Amino acid sequence: MTTANPAARAAWGLEEGDPLPDALARLEPGRHEQVALPNQPDRLFDIEVVPFGDSGRLVVGEDVTRRVRDRERLARSERLALVGQMLAQITHEVRNPLNAMSLHAELLDEELADLGDDSEARAMLQTISEELSRLERVTARYLDLSRRREPELAPTNPTALVEGVLRTDEELWRRAGARVRLDGEVGGVVELAADTLRRALHNVVRNAVEAGAHEIVVHVARQGERLRVTVDDDGPGIGSEDLRRVFDPFFTTKVKGTGLGLAISRQELEEAGGSLVAESVEGGGSRFVLELPGRWDQG
Repeated sequence: MTTANPAARAAWGLEEGDPLPDALARLEPGRHEQVALPNQPDRLFDIEVVPFGDSGRLVVGEDVTRRVRDRERLARSERLALVGQMLAQITHEVRNPLNAMSLHAELLDEELADLGDDSEARAMLQTISEELSRLERVTARYLDLSRRREPELAPTNPTALVEGVLRTDEELWRRAGARVRLDGEVGGVVELAADTLRRALHNVVRNAVEAGAHEIVVHVARQGERLRVTVDDDGPGIGSEDLRRVFDPFFTTKVKGTGLGLAISRQELEEAGGSLVAESVEGGGSRFVLELPGRWDQG
């Protein structure tokens, strides 16, 4: 590269006189879409390469990161909206016969009361009742996931919010043999989508525990006008292929997972102006970063 204008140097992370990055130098003449550079992995460029003079080339680039990300968010939002409609309809259709079966199981249990608790018929009925209860819990969870919630801002102490989430599920973590602790502290009051953050943090920590993590550290910090909550765990990590799909609806590696918790959590955070990103190395633990904008109390 002989020369580059200031915009190109700034976009591609170059100093004046630096050679053209290999990822660009290797491009043949023509149009190349959504090119990522090694030194700018989070940005995408549309590149046009045209012959220039006898042996030169003119490289013109446009940063399309925001456009691509907005398009991806819109596609995810549309998919999740459709998923929500399907879940609500299916759950409604399933719950009606479930309620009828549960009622008749209770009536049958009363009819068999004279047989005693040790009878084979009562034992089989008990199994039926337990499985019906499990199905009712599953349908209730799907119905909860299908409900679209508008973000509501509320005055919140960030540290107290995180402590509350961890305390609510403390018994669950203990039974799973996991230790979850809070690192860092943010004082004062901030107005943000508190319930959205609670649900997302609960999903992330619960996923880490269910994935086999034994040590989970939740760090809370203020980054400018945004609240950042980072969840680090010592679990098995996420493979590169799975990491690309971890927020896709219905994608799960858990036997009993719905594959919707993380997808909906990210969608809700983004609708509130925030974000949820995942980083991981297979065999080396995972990190999830939750961010939300807030209006901070200046007092």
